[in-house]
Amino acid sequence: MKIILLTILLLSALPAHALTLLGQAPDPSVIITRGNLEWVWASPCAGEQPSCDGKGDLGDVLPHGFAFATDTQWNASFVNLSTLIGVFAPGVFPGQPICAAPYFSQGHDTCDLGDLRGGAIWHSPLALNATFRNSSASETFLVRQAVVPTSSVPEPISLLLLGMGIVGVLYARRLFDGL
Repeated sequence: MKIILLTILLLSALPAHALTLLGQAPDPSVIITRGNLEWVWASPCAGEQPSCDGKGDLGDVLPHGFAFATDTQWNASFVNLSTLIGVFAPGVFPGQPICAAPYFSQGHDTCDLGDLRGGAIWHSPLALNATFRNSSASETFLVRQAVVPTSSVPEPISLLLLGMGIVGVLYARRLFDGL
C-alpha cells in the first residue's frame, strides 16, 4: 500500500503537460476579427523550424483555413505594436491574453505576453527589429479570411420582381373578371 501511495505522490509531482486541443476548431473567444480578417495568437514560438524548442513548429498544413500572415495583412489590420497588444491583451493585468496556442501548438498552451510587449513577433512588420522578426522564440500569429454570414434580407431587384408579379396577377384577375 505504501508503494502505491508513493507512486501516486511522485506522479502528481511531475510537471504537467501542455493542454492540447490540436485538431479542434478554435473557440470563437480566441479569434479576433479585424476588417475582413480573423486572427489568432497561435504560439509562443516561431511558426516554422527552427523553433524555440522544436515543439512550437506549426507545420506545413495549418488547420481551419489559417495561414501565416503577409505584411499586407498585418498592415491592414494593425497600425502598430500597441494596437496589436491592445487587441490581444486588453487590460491584461491581472487577466490573461487572448491566446489560441492549445489549438495550434504541439507543445504550448500559453502565449508569452512579455515577448509580445518586447516586439518579438515572428514574420511581422510590427516586430521591433529584424532579429525579433526572425527569432525562433518570437510569437506567432495566424490569419484567415473572415466568414461573411449570408444575409436573409431580400435584394432590391428581387423585391421589384415580386412587386411586378403581384401587379401582373392583379391585372390579369381584373381582365378575367371583366369577361
